[in-house]
Amino acid sequence: MARKKDTGLPKQEFGAALRQCEDRLKCILDLSTEWYWEQDENHRFTVITGAGFGTLGSDLQAYVGTARWEHDVGPVGDDGSWDKHKAVLAARQPFADFVTRRVDPQGEMHYYSVSGRPVFDGTRFVGYRGIAKDITVSKRAEQLLRLEHMVARCVADADSASAALKTVLRSICETQSWECGRYFRRDNDGVFSFSEYWNIPNPQIDRFIAWSRERSYAPGVGLVGRVGESGAPMWVANVANDPRVAHKVLADEHGMRGAFLFPVMSEGRPIGVMVFNSREVREPDARLLEAVGVISSQIGQFLQRKQAEERVQYLATHDGLTGLPNRVMFSQLLNFAIPHVQRRKQSLAVLFIDLDSFKAINDTRGHDAGDRVLQEIATRFTGCLRASDVVARLGGDEFVVLLQEIDQTEQVAEVVRKILAAAFEPVIVLGRECHVTASIGICMCPADAQDAQTLLKNADAAMYLAKKKGKNNFQFCSGNIQG
Repeated sequence: MARKKDTGLPKQEFGAALRQCEDRLKCILDLSTEWYWEQDENHRFTVITGAGFGTLGSDLQAYVGTARWEHDVGPVGDDGSWDKHKAVLAARQPFADFVTRRVDPQGEMHYYSVSGRPVFDGTRFVGYRGIAKDITVSKRAEQLLRLEHMVARCVADADSASAALKTVLRSICETQSWECGRYFRRDNDGVFSFSEYWNIPNPQIDRFIAWSRERSYAPGVGLVGRVGESGAPMWVANVANDPRVAHKVLADEHGMRGAFLFPVMSEGRPIGVMVFNSREVREPDARLLEAVGVISSQIGQFLQRKQAEERVQYLATHDGLTGLPNRVMFSQLLNFAIPHVQRRKQSLAVLFIDLDSFKAINDTRGHDAGDRVLQEIATRFTGCLRASDVVARLGGDEFVVLLQEIDQTEQVAEVVRKILAAAFEPVIVLGRECHVTASIGICMCPADAQDAQTLLKNADAAMYLAKKKGKNNFQFCSGNIQG
């Protein structure tokens, strides 16, 4: 009977070969960004080795004897649920590039990719073994690129500057885990004033937003002013101990800690500042600080374009000198108001106002003085009216007023007397008094006319009658009440 040939290595040589393989594996893992792991049949780690694990900043031994889901925040995708992954494990199936998240002791989020395959002793399942690698850098780059694309879509789809800003604030907050975002717009004086916001539902943060509404910052003042002046982003890990913070109440009363700010740039200068806050201390994220350059430019270009469009639209419906509605807008409002009061069986009044002696101010004091008088008179007339009423400038020294929901003509007369008194008060221009009075004609709807054109025509005719009667008075087109 032939003897069976022994093809195995001697024990000593086998041990040396095994140690050599282990050394090679250790060398590979030490040079690699990956690490090797093994789990038992209950998915508890029994082996974790490799220098790559050190990027997570965690104690390796703390994981031995525990399952992955006892330490990690949760998978990326699947709504953060472990159910799908556990089902794969229960079926003893291999898996590849399973991405999950872990927070290191410093509070920074890490992303890592795991691949594994089941191990069997004959037919008995004994666990899993596999490799993992830290993909935080690539994942953050991917997230920030998505954020850039998201911001681009936000500004492309927005109907207004306000809507775009709110959407951008929300997108950055939700994707970068900030609890609130605010936008401070630069006004004509260079001051940065609160404009838009978004925040998670929370009473404490609601109070913080209410407090923020009253805030404004001059260039160089506070965090907002510094970013607005420098045009560079800023990260503050903890506002409670940063000397650059203008209002210590930010941390003391509102509980804010982390802050991230970046300027919104247009044509090389800051036109606003976006501010993001969290109640958690937030260490700087260099990748996010780099990414905001593109985002800042996207928002800035959109805002400048949108503001130019809104300015054109505004000038089409408003007087450029006084900011009041112009003839076009007044006609639209009047045409809307007429059927409204008719349905409610009420009345409205149109007042046609012409300033007496205004030409003399332009002739003797110059047009700049005349413009200043018109601006002041416009402000005074507005102050005489209710919120539901409208005053518009038709051009020159002519104004028109719409009084809505009137019950009796005496109500109109009372408002008109206030307007006459407001016009009579001198306007101080460069230390000198300018004097004007007003002549006012009144037409009622539906008593005197029932369409916009006739209302304006009749009110204009009544105004000329007031001038004939000595100026600084008012006349109803129907002659009901004499001024």
